[in-house]
Amino acid sequence: MNSRFQQDEERLPRSAPGSSAIPRRALAFLLLLQFVPCAQPLAGNTEQDSKTQQPDHSIQEVASSASGTPTDDSGSAGSSEELEDLSQARPFRWTRRAVMALITGRQTFTLLDEKARFRFGVGLRLDGTTGSESKQVEDQFGRIDSSLKVRSLRLKSHGSIYDMIYAVSIELGTELSLRDAWVDSEEGGLSIWGQSLGRFRVGHQKEPFSFERQTSTDYISFLERSLPVATFAPDHSLGAALHGVTEDRRQQWSLGFFSFGSSGQDQDSKSAFSVTGRWTGLPIYEDDGKTLLHIGASISGRSPSGRTRYFARPEARYVAPYAETNNIDASGIQLYGAELAMVKDALWAQAEWIISKLEAAEVGNPTFNGQYIQVGWFLTGQSRPYRRAGGVFDSFRPEFAYAGRGQGARLLGGAYELVGRYSRVDLNDAGLQGGELHDLTVGFNWYLRADTKISLNYIYADPEDRGHAQIALIRLQYAPW
Repeated sequence: MNSRFQQDEERLPRSAPGSSAIPRRALAFLLLLQFVPCAQPLAGNTEQDSKTQQPDHSIQEVASSASGTPTDDSGSAGSSEELEDLSQARPFRWTRRAVMALITGRQTFTLLDEKARFRFGVGLRLDGTTGSESKQVEDQFGRIDSSLKVRSLRLKSHGSIYDMIYAVSIELGTELSLRDAWVDSEEGGLSIWGQSLGRFRVGHQKEPFSFERQTSTDYISFLERSLPVATFAPDHSLGAALHGVTEDRRQQWSLGFFSFGSSGQDQDSKSAFSVTGRWTGLPIYEDDGKTLLHIGASISGRSPSGRTRYFARPEARYVAPYAETNNIDASGIQLYGAELAMVKDALWAQAEWIISKLEAAEVGNPTFNGQYIQVGWFLTGQSRPYRRAGGVFDSFRPEFAYAGRGQGARLLGGAYELVGRYSRVDLNDAGLQGGELHDLTVGFNWYLRADTKISLNYIYADPEDRGHAQIALIRLQYAPW
């Protein structure tokens, strides 16, 4: 993540450590997936392309929820999902299929007469960074080093056991961090005196705050999240939450109580106790989501257990922060967020405004803020998918997937997307001069298949009155679900 909210921790080094050997192997692995038939299903009659394969409703919901995305609006399963009953499998065949299932993430295993169902997957993001900076930026923040690094290697599993669903994911790469480790009620949820209060989730999970934060990292249209979201919005924390959706699926809500978060690069929340909630609505929803208007709001009250410090990278993970506060003795933090999004055929847009108010009398109770607006247009004419049950954008599936070698005209298949974003974050207030940072980003996404994407971003970063920098990023992403 290009920036984050950090408390009581030493300043990070200018560039994160990386290995040149690992990225080359990772790149070879991704290229191999495109040109060999190993990604085909191992048994049964299913569609060729992974995008046409979807698990049943409960398993699909776990995958979506684990990445911050809710269930399918209709609850339909799509095409039939391949199942493998482990109790009937021979050891060698089970091992071989388990390995392939881990790579492709396409096979659902069952136990206990299909009362227990689970899947495995491995996701990989390989990032290249280069850039140039003005003399002022170089003197204050250092040079931008060119690099090719594994941004993330994510191991994950999801499934259901009787009436409960679960998700577990661990992220390797720049830093080791626990992402998801929770259980949720598949149906019904928590009720009092026969009145349902919503579904209940407990464990290490995303706090319900911000449209862009709730959208999975695999599904966002830029390499990194915007400045205000990455700087202020909480990420994964340990807690319990209620969540639900209205019968017409036009509104959804989440409310939870949380404590300490993970110590990963995306966030490092040391809030001893937090109450976080989010509500979204759809005033307009037509043509199965090809035309929609989304509105929403988030709020979070937080009790820091140590000193608070904010810093913001210029939407590039391997570039030093260009705006940063000193450590602040804050007894409390209030976060407020407003969000707006729309889809009209191949065009989409979203925007957010986030405010952070600190209870820190010694420095004048500062208030920081940030905003962004971003737009995208699919050159291939498709619409960006939206999940009503969670109020977020969902995984994109190209209509005609990249087919690999020997396919003639389909060699350059898939889908193409142009994107642009302006974002800013202001860390100046009440005598504190953390700096103000403006980013202007343009990008291009090539969705080869449902699980494979190549992204290019160009960023013009403007730390106010302190020069400028130009940054180019490329990402090769493999995310089976």
